[in-house]
Amino acid sequence: MLNDLNANNIDSPCTKKCKLEDNNICQGCFRTDEEIKIWNESPWHIKKAILRNAFNRKFIKLNSKKVINEHALSVKQPKIE
Repeated sequence: MLNDLNANNIDSPCTKKCKLEDNNICQGCFRTDEEIKIWNESPWHIKKAILRNAFNRKFIKLNSKKVINEHALSVKQPKIE
């Protein structure tokens, strides 16, 4: 029971760089607007799920940028003469 009480004090992942994208996902913490709204009232197991989802969104976004950048570097540029 004590572990449940301590686990409920999970810090917010807010980075104070709030800016919602078109898909309602914050560019700072990668939570949805709904996840941000419910954070303070959520039990620890919901907070852990929100953190996991936010981490996955961030991972996907960062890796998609990496793939795009790697592809851009691999495309042969025409020679300018």
